[in-house]
Amino acid sequence: MNRFAVVIAVLVSALPAQDDAMVKAIIKEGSEGSRVMAHLNHLTNKIGPRLTSSDRLNQAADWAVAQFKSWGLDARKEQWGTMPVGFNRGPSSGWMLEPERRGLTFSTSAWSAGTTGKQKGDAVLAPKDQDGVEALGKSVAGKWVVHYPTARGRRGRRGGGNQKDQMNPAAFRRLGELCRLHGALGTITTSGQAIVRTSGRWRIKWDDLPTEVRITLVKDDFDAIVKSLKGAQGSSVVLSFDIRNWFKKGPIPLYNVIADLKGSTKPDEYVVIGGHLDSWDGATGTTDNGTGSSTTLEAARILATAGAKPKRTIRFMLWSGEEQGLLGSAAWCKKHQAELDAISGCFVHDGGTNYVAGVRGTPTQQEQMQKAFVHCKKVSAELEFNIGETGRLSGGGSDHGSYLSHGIPGYFWSQKGKAVYTYGWHTQNDTYDLAVPKYQKHSATVIALGALGVANLDKKLDRTNLRSTSERARLNRNLGLQFERGTLKVSGFANERGVGARSGIKKGDVLMQLDGVNLKGDRFVLRAAANNGEPKKKLVVHREGKPIEINVSWRR
Repeated sequence: MNRFAVVIAVLVSALPAQDDAMVKAIIKEGSEGSRVMAHLNHLTNKIGPRLTSSDRLNQAADWAVAQFKSWGLDARKEQWGTMPVGFNRGPSSGWMLEPERRGLTFSTSAWSAGTTGKQKGDAVLAPKDQDGVEALGKSVAGKWVVHYPTARGRRGRRGGGNQKDQMNPAAFRRLGELCRLHGALGTITTSGQAIVRTSGRWRIKWDDLPTEVRITLVKDDFDAIVKSLKGAQGSSVVLSFDIRNWFKKGPIPLYNVIADLKGSTKPDEYVVIGGHLDSWDGATGTTDNGTGSSTTLEAARILATAGAKPKRTIRFMLWSGEEQGLLGSAAWCKKHQAELDAISGCFVHDGGTNYVAGVRGTPTQQEQMQKAFVHCKKVSAELEFNIGETGRLSGGGSDHGSYLSHGIPGYFWSQKGKAVYTYGWHTQNDTYDLAVPKYQKHSATVIALGALGVANLDKKLDRTNLRSTSERARLNRNLGLQFERGTLKVSGFANERGVGARSGIKKGDVLMQLDGVNLKGDRFVLRAAANNGEPKKKLVVHREGKPIEINVSWRR
């Protein structure tokens, strides 16, 4: 028997009967009375996508506050900032009408222009080179302009070459100028995959709103249009799009949701349990992060229904602005710096629908972690729960990073299961049906037990050597990659001999996870690469529609 098994056996034997009864009540409520899928259904199907600055996000926050209050928690919204312009996405549809009728799967960026009702027009295929684009001239007027994706070369090198099925960047810029000058209906390109990911830039001004309609199609639909255009021989290729994108004049107030289950003996100390309520709006925001929002709500309901009386206050938080860079959680930490020392730890569920399978702590936290999470192993004989050890905590990828940057222990639950995170993450596929009910029920119950366990520890979680703060260490461990703007799709290599290139990362790969941490921006790749000081890591990338594992090694 290993030393941790001995610790667990001792801890279990020492538990008072009332603690054991509470554990049984929590597990029973989580398994037999679960409402987690009802929460998720309301968020994703009744409310829908919850883009930061949208009306739907505010509706979701109001609904979440009402839910928490109905279970007896002290709940409220707290404003953390504003955005200059709001954005609401309505219904959208796209069709190729001639030479054959075909429905089109596509996306437009958030905070981008839509059409004015249905816009029907002929399509024209843009050449890949600048001279060819120049020759288009006024012919783009009133047309849908179809173009290949731009070729991206190494930083500082103009154009990056004319590779097969890629457009010269200079030609692309000139095409945009011609489309604006002569009144094209919009431009159409492809993601190059069976999925389209949604992103967007929120830093826009009401007096200078985007006006160009820019559409990204899945590969098969794009290829079908291009094939028709190349074989048209005098006949027209006719496309029709109806895209309801609406802007709302700001400033738009933005909120976090906070709900407290008050502590019995240490009410002014906290354990934070949460996920982000906002999502991208290309679908309904299930994988990222309706799943984590619903388990946060359900964990609160389970504990309240079971009559749990934690020693410390368990604070349930649903942040917004996460997808734009952890804005809501970062703003909360900055505003409440005087309260941060009272937080024992922050635990975030933001890894999709796969079940919560463990948590990792530093060497000096292991005894506390074993005690706090001992009961999580009892939830299911089938679905495991493990307590791991890591040299440093990693803040990459989600809201726990905001707390960790202030010296507060922050954790991203480890997850396992059959779901493929990349299939739904920010794509048109991210709908309610991706959630696995058994996993969601299990995760909510584990989170409830873990929250209570940490809240009842004799002391707050140990803070010794939480993370590496050396900027030199971060820079030395940089992957050496370049990314397409607003994504984690590799467009090239800043260093052809760097860690990324040596490890087998390829152009076109989309970085998804680093040692189980979901990555959501190139700044998070850098942080996650450096934060725990380990020389080797497991990177998951999305390549040609499939997740691929790559072992990445940093020189020490």
